[in-house]
Amino acid sequence: MDTDNEKDADSGRPTKKAKTTEAKEVKPKKSRATMDPWKLGDKTVQEDWKQMRSPPLDMFHFHRLVIDEFTYTKKEHVSHAVVTRLSATCRWVMSGTPPTSDFASVKGIALFLGIHLGVDDDAEGSTEEVKARIQDKTAAEAFHSFREVRSAYWHAERHDTAQRFLDRFVRQNLAEIDDIPLEERINAVTLTASERALYLELEHYLRAQELKMKKTGKSQSDRVRRLNKALGESKTPEEALLKSASHFDCQTDDVLNSTKACDIIVRQREEERDKCMRELKRKLIRAFKMERRLRSTRTGKEMVGKSHFQQTLDEWQRGGDKDQETKDILMELVEEARDPDASEDSETSSEAETAKVNKSSNKPKAVKKPGKGDQGGDLDEADLAWAHREHAHELRALAKELGGRVRSLRFFQCVRAFQGEKRLLSTCPACGRSDLPPEEISILSSCGHFGCHACVAAAAANEACIQQISGGCKVPASALFIVRADSLGHDKKADVDGRHWGQKLEDIVSLIKSAPTTDRILLFVQFPDLTRKVGQALEHGKLEYTEIKGSAIAQSKVLQDFQSPKSKSRILLLNLGDESASGGNLTIANHAIFISPLLAKSQFEYTQAETQAIGRIRRFGQVKTAKIYRFVTRSTIDEEIYTQRGQGLGDLAQKVQLFRVIKVPEKLQESQGHEDEMEVDFV
Repeated sequence: MDTDNEKDADSGRPTKKAKTTEAKEVKPKKSRATMDPWKLGDKTVQEDWKQMRSPPLDMFHFHRLVIDEFTYTKKEHVSHAVVTRLSATCRWVMSGTPPTSDFASVKGIALFLGIHLGVDDDAEGSTEEVKARIQDKTAAEAFHSFREVRSAYWHAERHDTAQRFLDRFVRQNLAEIDDIPLEERINAVTLTASERALYLELEHYLRAQELKMKKTGKSQSDRVRRLNKALGESKTPEEALLKSASHFDCQTDDVLNSTKACDIIVRQREEERDKCMRELKRKLIRAFKMERRLRSTRTGKEMVGKSHFQQTLDEWQRGGDKDQETKDILMELVEEARDPDASEDSETSSEAETAKVNKSSNKPKAVKKPGKGDQGGDLDEADLAWAHREHAHELRALAKELGGRVRSLRFFQCVRAFQGEKRLLSTCPACGRSDLPPEEISILSSCGHFGCHACVAAAAANEACIQQISGGCKVPASALFIVRADSLGHDKKADVDGRHWGQKLEDIVSLIKSAPTTDRILLFVQFPDLTRKVGQALEHGKLEYTEIKGSAIAQSKVLQDFQSPKSKSRILLLNLGDESASGGNLTIANHAIFISPLLAKSQFEYTQAETQAIGRIRRFGQVKTAKIYRFVTRSTIDEEIYTQRGQGLGDLAQKVQLFRVIKVPEKLQESQGHEDEMEVDFV
């Protein structure tokens, strides 16, 4: 018999080698100590320590240690521990926007100087800071925090301590940059009809699904999983809306334009509604089986009144969702699930979806299949009654979700209907007026019903839908939910054909093309997926750009190349939310474009990031007029954030308005560049 290594007698080709069953030896990972990164074992290093490769900074004592932009060295990072432990005679820390709002912020500055101001207060600082502080506590410290009650005198003394530290160690230098001319413009953007529809759909879809919900990576119910799909890469609903105001679809790259995206959204929302209906039916079938089994037990026979499940069905029958269309769907599902022979559709169950996830993972996981235990077959009477009650709560949540999905889809389809036909005539369900043009119609975004302006406004003033009188809809409404049909715009043929990047990005590309070819531009974007879309729009407009990413060395090289007069790239993409937009001297550029407002946790964080960003071009060394552009999408979250942060927007009816101008003085002061020392007050 031939071996595997011999050639096949007929074909003359070598046969396949048999797979070896012997396990390959796994080489142990080398520790940093055995790798000798500093070459301490090298003979030349032993003779002369100056020949070391990358010597650790801890082995030196510095005369002066200067930490620039120290606010970006977070306490939880390794770099913070390294910097604060370096030995030095003099320590300087610098920042254009140092935090001095509370004791914890001032204490953070003192740490860099090797000064301990006092213990922390759990009630002070942002939520994230408080959580991190609690996690760092020992068990004894956590116990004492419950035992000790801080007095008003204690808080006042801490305030005085922080102020004494600022008076002694901190100085604020005001750079006289008023001699650098500045022009600040507000660029208002009007979304196309389809973009406007997508933004409104997302806004009211998230509002219907509880806008306060956040994306989570933990074990998810079907409802949370569907909401996360709508959020995409966004962590919060506010982030998703901010992206939607800049680009109609940040999740995919194959959508040609916003009109095509509308068609996709309709299909997605219909599919999500149908999934919710199938999930409801599956849980209703289980609930009826549990109800029948519970009634056959002694606990069920002794039960007084109706079960929570029966009470839920009665609420639906009385129109508990307040929407007639949703009520009809629920009643149809109840009748189908009431049949004792009704069977679950396993392909739509949450277990099946979990199985698909497990199938794609590397390690096999056990998947629980629907069985008797799901209807309470393995439970005693008390546990069965409790499980049945919890099942009723799940049904209520699913019914609420279904109502929100039905109304969101209805509103979006209504908006697209008015945008698709300019002279769509309608009838008001309240007053009965017929042949109403879009100019006289308003839509309620809370439910998608519409009527004439007067009737819709009167109903909203009473916090009711226009169809409440007829009993068709009892969903609460308000003046905030009123959308005028004539404000939605109309689809244009130019928006349907070909590739489009959204009105805001196309306006930005046009602005950059209109700038002198000798000028360079900084473009500030906050989110990675939106940055990717901005880059694609610039490439489509045949504009070369550079983006700061990669390691520290790679980022430094990008900055050096951009500042070179021979660089072909006129545009530098910067992340507004991190340190890449801070500290660097980029006076070779004189244009700064903010594609959208910064989504920040506090006013200080917002002001800090924006001041640092503008400071990249408006600083000593700038020989041109510094031009700042803020793009604001009308009637979106852009306006809300700018207004909330105290940014004046002027008259947004104008497409471009010159908001602020600082001209070059006729005679420059002789003391240009002189820095005056001023004391810092602790707020």
